[in-house]
Amino acid sequence: MALQLFSDLEQDIKGKIVTASDEFAYENEVNKSWNAVNRNRRPLAFVKVKGKEDVKKTVKFCAKHELEACVYNGGTSVFCMKDEAVVIDLSTMCNVQVDAENKTAIIEGGAKVADVNEALGRHDF
Repeated sequence: MALQLFSDLEQDIKGKIVTASDEFAYENEVNKSWNAVNRNRRPLAFVKVKGKEDVKKTVKFCAKHELEACVYNGGTSVFCMKDEAVVIDLSTMCNVQVDAENKTAIIEGGAKVADVNEALGRHDF
């Protein structure tokens, strides 16, 4: 059922969708969470987005099909996974753009502290 449901979205986004039909990949997604509570949860799918357009399309897809969505970044929160929900995985969206002159940064949702520190360090912040 999940494969059929997600086939249109998978063709519409640049990222990848992992469902329980690919047992090995699915278990890897569940188990990569740092929070052990999440390892007992069984989301409907993991949508590994490649950019903000993928995020928009996935959110619209979830709304259209009345599916709950969770956002996954580092996997530390108990809210990043839920049974029968669609997990929007931002982990590939980790770019950090620093405007040294204005002392500002644009940080994508998947960026970790190490990504931010590295980008800021290049500008002696």
